[in-house]
Amino acid sequence: MPISRHIYILAFLLIYGYNTGYSQEKYDNISFEVKKFTQEGDSLRIDVDFNFSNLQLSSREQLVITPVIKNSDRELDLKPLLINGKIRHKVYLRQKAFGTLDDINKKGLEVIKKSKQGNQIISYSTAVYLDEWMRKSDLYIQESSCPGCGKAISKNERLVAQNPTLETIEPLNQENIEPAVTFIIPEADSIKKRYKQGSAYLTFEVGKSVINTSIADNAAELAIIHATLEELTSDKNVSIQDISIIGFASIEGTANFNKQLSEKRAKSLQTYIQQKYSLPYSLFDVSWVGEDWDGLVTLIQSGNMDKKQEVLAIINDTEILDGREKKLMQLDGGQPYRFMLNTYFPLLRRVNYVINYTLPPFSLEESKQIIRKHPDQLSRRELFVLADSYGKGSPEFSEILEIALNVYPDDTITRKNAAASYIMQGKYNKAEKLLSNTKPVRNQETLYNSIIQNNENNNLKQDQ
Repeated sequence: MPISRHIYILAFLLIYGYNTGYSQEKYDNISFEVKKFTQEGDSLRIDVDFNFSNLQLSSREQLVITPVIKNSDRELDLKPLLINGKIRHKVYLRQKAFGTLDDINKKGLEVIKKSKQGNQIISYSTAVYLDEWMRKSDLYIQESSCPGCGKAISKNERLVAQNPTLETIEPLNQENIEPAVTFIIPEADSIKKRYKQGSAYLTFEVGKSVINTSIADNAAELAIIHATLEELTSDKNVSIQDISIIGFASIEGTANFNKQLSEKRAKSLQTYIQQKYSLPYSLFDVSWVGEDWDGLVTLIQSGNMDKKQEVLAIINDTEILDGREKKLMQLDGGQPYRFMLNTYFPLLRRVNYVINYTLPPFSLEESKQIIRKHPDQLSRRELFVLADSYGKGSPEFSEILEIALNVYPDDTITRKNAAASYIMQGKYNKAEKLLSNTKPVRNQETLYNSIIQNNENNNLKQDQ
């Protein structure tokens, strides 16, 4: 068969291992172990276990751990790992709920709350496209902290691994080449973490703090929470780790009254959930913020109200105790304030909740049952192993890789495996679209040229 009728994809022999000399080192009061600084296909894999058990962190402090790949000419900062004190973590959750996180917190690969009890070991795992300069690079760990949540203070940088373990290329036999694609087995998750979140807009009777399901829209608001909790508590695979509840209030009235109101909302929902589902008190992390100015700013910025910039300027330039609300009420005869009162303020009177839970690893037979109803409970590796059990190229194999793509649409390995499956099916447009939005694979241009040439020679109609 003419060579031009084939699709060529280089196959690489993956060699997994650790650089000699890797060991657990003491980095201030943080222990860590570099498990991988290794090439995997066209990627560089970095796996580090951090032990924060001896870390002393104040309640308002944030510690930022950033792995950095360096050589003599270039460097690349990887996504940081953020560890928060108790109060700082509450601020983080509030800002995350309203999309007001700063760049560092947005980029965090994982954000955790420092625990004061037992061992706290976090497995950091990421992969980046292996540029040529990285083949002779080193891995550093940078540490910076934010003691009072102000400007970060750089503390330390330490070399932790030298020269990544690189693959050897298997010689390519140019004779009798057959079309082939390569699939990547995803890494197993150390812990399968999931979460569900929402907001409840609850109304209370005057002078009372108990939730009354018969007034306003309370029954409908609670029904949403019921549906979520009943799904989780009835699933034997789910282990709820914690429930974070944050109460908010709108800005009209005094700040002290609104703070009490947001506290009442948060504690009332906690009591309601706890009694309804017989959950332990220790499972809850309850806080309140009073007047939700951050939430109001987010609503104003995303809306089209009159005097938008003037309103934002007053909020930004005037402190609450210096008459911020009064200035808003006086602006343009009170028209912008009345608009916010009717349109935005009701959205601020709420309780946000986040239910964090974990899932166990599943066997192949369990995965076959779970994928029918809860494919999101399966890890990337479990989905691939399940697909592979039906044989590469089978209809079931292709279907499950598409399901994996729907569950993990931004995961690089999942996208590449789905693209390889599309190539096997002759769906070249779909494969090229996936790969064009993914970090490039080695010899990708050759792959595209081969696909196009193969289509032209065989007069194939490309899949749309």
